[in-house]
Amino acid sequence: SHKKLVRVADVVVLRLRSPGQPRLLIEVEEMLPDGRKRETCRLPGTKKEPHENTRQTAERILQEMLGISVSSAKFDLNNIERFEEEMESPSYPGVRTVYRKEIVEGVISTTDRALLQKIGLPNFAEWNAADRAGNTKFFQWMSDKTAEAKKVKLKAEASEAVSTLVRAPIGFNEEMLRTHLKSLGVDPERFGKDGAKSIKEFSAELI
Repeated sequence: SHKKLVRVADVVVLRLRSPGQPRLLIEVEEMLPDGRKRETCRLPGTKKEPHENTRQTAERILQEMLGISVSSAKFDLNNIERFEEEMESPSYPGVRTVYRKEIVEGVISTTDRALLQKIGLPNFAEWNAADRAGNTKFFQWMSDKTAEAKKVKLKAEASEAVSTLVRAPIGFNEEMLRTHLKSLGVDPERFGKDGAKSIKEFSAELI
């Protein structure tokens, strides 16, 4: 069977709300150091570094992308939404990239007026912040309805909320499962030995 190369990138995305008002922070545009602009219309997010956990990446988004302190927002780390999106990245032609995304819900908790004003509150003004690399991101506070109308992905679709990296072949009988494993380059004879489950047990789990 045709083997395809797949890159996996872990991404953390913030669904950050304004205090007492259910508006969401949306990144609407990005300006590169050379002045080129592109419309983004997305929740603020970034790639998770290998040494980071989800909380650390979420805090880095606050500090480095939004330019605000870690203590100015509270995150709900007990209810992280996880899903996967697969697409081809222009940087890697012919290679599919699976983005394993985690959406973290948060709320601005600071009462510091100067800080709130800096991020467009309480009047929901557009604001921007520059990162160390010289990229400037422009933000707006939007209602969920407005964000959805602008095609911002706010949550995982039901179909994406499960792992799609390795789909279990549901409903295979033993013979079909043997054939399927062989097509993937897996030796079916390794099952049922040295503590591995037998093909029969494996097949029963899939039906």
